[in-house]
Amino acid sequence: MQTSRSNLSIKKQNVSFPDVKFKCIRCGNCCRNTDRVERRIVLTKKDVETIHSATRLRIEDFADRNNNENYPYAMKLVSEKCFFLDANNTCLVYSYRPLVCRFYPFLLRKIGTKYVFDVDPSCPGLGNGENIDEKYFIKLIREAEKHLGSF
Repeated sequence: MQTSRSNLSIKKQNVSFPDVKFKCIRCGNCCRNTDRVERRIVLTKKDVETIHSATRLRIEDFADRNNNENYPYAMKLVSEKCFFLDANNTCLVYSYRPLVCRFYPFLLRKIGTKYVFDVDPSCPGLGNGENIDEKYFIKLIREAEKHLGSF
């Protein structure tokens, strides 16, 4: 893992991130249960409000309550896949997809003052494309802060 310091709106926190290549291959595995992984697509309050506003669906149509302060909802699955994933592996709410979907295959934890990114090794897009750089991970931190405040 590379570690660096940045003062770009992340309060000069340390950021630890994996040294990986990644390019989404649009397989849809991150949006569905597979033989190896059971997905739980957790949603922030901002996620459900944005999706509700854009689709005019009732929140209870696409999300269930979740017992987590930061992620008070979870996406409903239909036939073991995300409510908004169509038969062609296309996300019907891509432009306003949930925070965890924007992050995938990366997972973020905050340990003290340090942001630590992990990666889901089951993602087939790993090893494809370009190396993901620090700017990409800082952008993800900013997204998380918009959704969760200073988590």
